[in-house]
Order: sequence, then structure tokens, then C-alpha cells
Amino acid sequence: RTLRQRSCIDQGLHSPYAVIALASWERIFSDLEATLNDHRKWIIGDAFSLADLNFAPFIARLEAINYLRLWLDTRPKTSAWWTRLKARSSYIQAGVGPAADEEKNFSEEGRKNVTEVRHILKTLILKGPI
Repeated sequence: RTLRQRSCIDQGLHSPYAVIALASWERIFSDLEATLNDHRKWIIGDAFSLADLNFAPFIARLEAINYLRLWLDTRPKTSAWWTRLKARSSYIQAGVGPAADEEKNFSEEGRKNVTEVRHILKTLILKGPI
């Protein structure tokens, strides 16, 4: 774990662990789009479940750092699912995502790297199935 953290600190997006994380999110969002393609409202079906809930804090972070659109702009079913999830009163009440005092910093720092993340994702996609 220390090696992974050190690599990400020292190499940033060029760390193999960062690339693995981006590739994992690419696979997750591809699978999620395919799952939602049968017009179901939630991952398991018509009922909101732990399957949906488990993704919320992680995807909220991707949104906070301005990376989420890189995946959702080409995935309309997943984008609609995320919009429904964020509209739930429980999501709103829980304050999922970064704290208010962190939000601006997350957004600014993420914006600095979004072009590079886009490039890494395009490279991964061109290499084939992840």
C-alpha cells in the first residue's frame, strides 16, 4: 500500500497505479452502461439497492474533480442513472462527496489534469478491451 501511495505521489497520473485506476473506471462505466441498456432504472432493476449506493461516494469524487464527464458524456444511460441517484433525498441529506470547504480545491485541482486524463483514457480505449 505504501508503494502504491508513493508511486501516485511521485508520478501522479503517470503512476501505473493511476493508469490502472482509470482503466478500472473505464471498465466499470462500460459495464454499467451495458447493464442499464435494458431500460432498467437502477443497477439491479426497478428498485434502488446497495449496488447503486456503493458507487455513490466514489462517483461523487470523480464528479468533484471534474473527471466524471469524461465517462458520462458518451454514456447516456449511466448519466441518467447518476442524475436519478443524486436527486434522491437520501443522497442529498447525506452530503455525499467532498465537504463544502474542499469542493473548490477538488474542482480546481481536477481541472488541471482533465486533459491528461482524457488522453490516457483515449489511449487505453485504443488498446482494446480493458
